Amino acid sequence: RRVSVCHDAPKVIRSSRDVSTYLDDMRALPVERMRVVLLDARNRIMGHADVAMGGVSECHVSPADVLRPCIVQAACAFIVAHNHPSGETAPRDAANALTERLLKAAAIVGLQMLDHIIIGEPGYFSYLDAGLLKVRS
Repeated sequence: RRVSVCHDAPKVIRSSRDVSTYLDDMRALPVERMRVVLLDARNRIMGHADVAMGGVSECHVSPADVLRPCIVQAACAFIVAHNHPSGETAPRDAANALTERLLKAAAIVGLQMLDHIIIGEPGYFSYLDAGLLKVRS
């Protein structure tokens, strides 16, 4: 998968709002898409990769799909995000299960997962902000 960079995006991720701004193009997508944002040791954006595309209500992805671009690009950390074409930002059971699997898989390979963002219209949901993601220090 090709890693892309949005040149007018924030250079450093400091909050979920920065991620939402960086991923603003996902709001208009007609189907669900899973994207991983690659970060260096200072949380600077190295780029992003679309790792899965689904239908209007779901997107199947494995931890290997998400972690592969992180490993290939030598990222230190990542944020995973997907959109809900319906505009609703509430997490579903499948997203919760994926988040748990990603946290475990990332820890095994020495990567840090900083957040899982669900992009809707007009807002977003952050697992970290909602206290549903424990980032290791």
